[in-house]
Amino acid sequence: LGSAAAATGCVGTGSVSAEDWEAAAGALADVAASGGSLPSKGAWQEWGRVWLPLGRRVRAELEANLAACPQGSVAALLHSLSALDAEEGDAASLELIKMLYHLLGGGAVPLTSVDATSGAAWQQSWLLAASSLLRFAYLKWVNVPQDD
Repeated sequence: LGSAAAATGCVGTGSVSAEDWEAAAGALADVAASGGSLPSKGAWQEWGRVWLPLGRRVRAELEANLAACPQGSVAALLHSLSALDAEEGDAASLELIKMLYHLLGGGAVPLTSVDATSGAAWQQSWLLAASSLLRFAYLKWVNVPQDD
């Protein structure tokens, strides 16, 4: 726990261990080192499926995981959002977005308590996670085929 928690600033919970946070941060660091872009549209669906098991574990104890590792929790949830929607439908993805909005936007999880050095392994992944969310929202609600 010591080295993993030190590297990511994240402690484990009942559903996600500190070592899991470390492994996920390492995977995102590898993506960032290779250019930091999301996979192509076809590979993007697979990207979401790869993140789905961790996203589900984060969701199982959402508030505890957000408190233990806000950077990792948000990254895992946003990267897995397309796969969650594909497997569980609109209700699941919209509920997750709603919960994140209320927990993060409403101050239930104080993100200001995360200092810049403790979460350094996750900081480069935030933009990539936001890109996953934007791509999901665009493909889900904006780029909808029109009937002519």
